[in-house]
Amino acid sequence: MPAPLVNQLREMELTKADKETLLRLENELMTSYLKQYAQLLQRSKTDDRVDAKSPGSKWREICKAENLRVFEETSPEATTISSMMMRGTVVGSLDDVLFGVVAATDAAQRIKERVLRDGVEQSKVLHRLVQPTERDPTRHLPRFDHRIIDRGNRSVCVFYRQRTPTAVECYARGFFDLETEVKRDPIVNSGALQVVANRWLSHARITELSQMKKLAWRLKEHGDTGATPRKPSSIRSACSICNKSIGLLGSVKACGICRRSICARCCVKNLVCALDAVPTALGLSHESVSGSASSDATDAGKNLPRWQ
Repeated sequence: MPAPLVNQLREMELTKADKETLLRLENELMTSYLKQYAQLLQRSKTDDRVDAKSPGSKWREICKAENLRVFEETSPEATTISSMMMRGTVVGSLDDVLFGVVAATDAAQRIKERVLRDGVEQSKVLHRLVQPTERDPTRHLPRFDHRIIDRGNRSVCVFYRQRTPTAVECYARGFFDLETEVKRDPIVNSGALQVVANRWLSHARITELSQMKKLAWRLKEHGDTGATPRKPSSIRSACSICNKSIGLLGSVKACGICRRSICARCCVKNLVCALDAVPTALGLSHESVSGSASSDATDAGKNLPRWQ
């Protein structure tokens, strides 16, 4: 949706009864989808995957990215409801994935769209039923938004499960009842579902988003917004990481987090999207990037109100 139209959308007003109804519906949908997911795991207990190529399979694989695959349900009976499913894994911990997923404000949503590159343009948060708290920083109900491509009724649920110490399983199931003119055109219908599938596959970059958000948190904790380069905390003639002499003609850089002097070889360029500034490429030391990546996402999530 064009930016001028997004800014004209006002926050949605919901009555107490409407909120209670939506929360009850959320709980019912979660319970139903969780049962379907448990049944799927039970049926595929041997290899834990969907075999979409076997004869008689009702699932057709339509696209994939890295370890994620999206399937469309095929049915011999004519129906106006399209069903899709995503299964696969992403590298990281469950806390990292949840920290990357949560986006409860317009600014956080725009950053999420920029990093994930999910094809969404200028979405708008119209109402938040449940907001993240310090005790439960990843608990929220996503936005009610309006996008031209998504007109129609849909029901989508995504589950995340720590499958191994370094991998998180992602499972998504959705039902889509598109508008009347789309239903009559299978080509347009297929294109609309492909857009949805590409959005789901953007989960392959969810850990990248989480690491960027943790970097932004560390920068804020050290009082650096990333708007201007920082100077080293002390003048040194050698790199504080590798002890290589910088020399008169060498350029001395300062890590945006630890502020130590680093040479060009020990400097890592990272793009950080701050909520109150334009995307900025910052020079950081390998140690700071590694330390940020291994930091607890829950700690960063609890401090979201402070830097978001």
